[in-house]
Amino acid sequence: MEAMSNGYIPAEERVDQLANTNELAQILNVTTRTIGNLVQKRRIPVLKVGSLNRFNVQRVLESLEKKEAK
Repeated sequence: MEAMSNGYIPAEERVDQLANTNELAQILNVTTRTIGNLVQKRRIPVLKVGSLNRFNVQRVLESLEKKEAK
């Protein structure tokens, strides 16, 4: 997996992995604050590992696509 020079990681390269908040923000090209807001509003699924958030990129993308279609 290679990140592009701007730090953007194409989603298709990350779909089978767990991502932390920073990584998910890069994949979605949004800020970490936006990720936090989406979690708080329960718009994306999150896995809690202790006090840390982890995201299944595939499920997040599917969740956002479903919400966009409504």
